[in-house]
Order: sequence, then structure tokens, then C-alpha cells
Amino acid sequence: ARPTVQTMAAIAPDDLLGPTQGDELPEAAPEAPEDWRSCGVEEVVAHARDTDQFGLAALQYALGVSEEDLYTETNISELDVLPIKYLFRSYDEMPTIERRAMDLCQGRVLDIGCGAGTHALHLQEARGLPVT
Repeated sequence: ARPTVQTMAAIAPDDLLGPTQGDELPEAAPEAPEDWRSCGVEEVVAHARDTDQFGLAALQYALGVSEEDLYTETNISELDVLPIKYLFRSYDEMPTIERRAMDLCQGRVLDIGCGAGTHALHLQEARGLPVT
């Protein structure tokens, strides 16, 4: 069964905490299970804690565990700060260009999944469009 927010809320908040600034990260990510459907919630969270900091931050925010901003920096970019609540904004809070793009959508929509799903939810709920 796929974990839901309700079942994930039963996890102790400390179990959802990932590495913080200054923590040493693992040299290599743990191997992912071949079939996520066979995993328990704890295993999904443990894997996310070590491999998907973006997803973990979104999960923590959705569960009310943390509202900490995301900080990213790579060898080709400078330090960037993303307020995690930005991923959960409503249609009215989105920039004009995003609202315009969604207004132009019609028919079936493919969501490429690079956020928390706010665009997909708006297109499904407010516009009634099928989103995959």
C-alpha cells in the first residue's frame, strides 16, 4: 500500500529529520528497493533522509514538522535559498507566467514532477483536466 500523509504522520518527528548544515553526508546513497510497494513507511522515510533532501523537506513541511528553507549550492551555481512553503503555494500566489501557462493548458496534461504538485492539483481540481 502506498504511504499516505495520515500514516506518515504517525512517524516520530525526529525520524523525519535529515542532515542539517555541517552534518557529514553518506559517501554513497543506500540502494533503493526494487519494488517500493513492498516497503513500509519507515523504510521510505529512511531512504529519503539519505537520498532526497528536496523531497524530505517537502514531506516535513506537509506534515508540519519543519518550515526550514532549502539551501542549495553546486559547483556551477552559488548558494540559493528556496522557502519550502513556496512549493505549496496556491494558484493566486503563483507568478503571472505560471498562471498564464496553466490557463493555456487543455486536454490531457503530463506533470513532469519537479515540485510538490501544486500545478497538477490546480489543473485537476480547479480546471478538471486529467493530469498524469
